[in-house]
Amino acid sequence: MAKIKAPDIDVIMVPVDMGEQEKSAKALAMAAQFAKDYGAKLYVMTAAHPLGEGITEYPEHHKPEFEAFIKEAGDAYGIEVEALFRQHESAEKMILEAAEEIKADLVVMATHDPKITDHLFGSHASHVTLHATCSVMVVR
Repeated sequence: MAKIKAPDIDVIMVPVDMGEQEKSAKALAMAAQFAKDYGAKLYVMTAAHPLGEGITEYPEHHKPEFEAFIKEAGDAYGIEVEALFRQHESAEKMILEAAEEIKADLVVMATHDPKITDHLFGSHASHVTLHATCSVMVVR
C-alpha cells in the first residue's frame, strides 16, 4: 500500500467574529494546534463594518479588543499569532482576499447554528468554503 504524504501547511488563517468570541475561540484552538503540529504561521483576522455599530463608532474602535484577544490567544497557546484587521462591506470577501494575500494553505473558521437566512443565502463559512483557493476547515 502506498504511503500518503501529509499536505504542506505553512500558513493558517482563522477569521474570528469578535461578537462570537466563544465560537471563534474553538476555531482558534484548533488552528493553534495545527500551527504547532505543522510549524505553520498563524494569522487571525477580523473584519469590522466600516460604519461601525452606530453612527459615532468607527472600525478602529474594535481594534484594541481584537489585539487583546490575539495576544491572549498567543500567550495561551504558546505560539506567535499575526493579527489581520480589515474593514468590510462583505465579510466573506474580506476573508477570501486576506487568505489570498497571505497565501494561506488552510482557513479554519467557526460556524453557528443556521438561521433561516443561511438556508436562503448560505453562511459565511459555506461561502468561503465554496470560493476559497485553499482548504477550509469548518469548526462547529
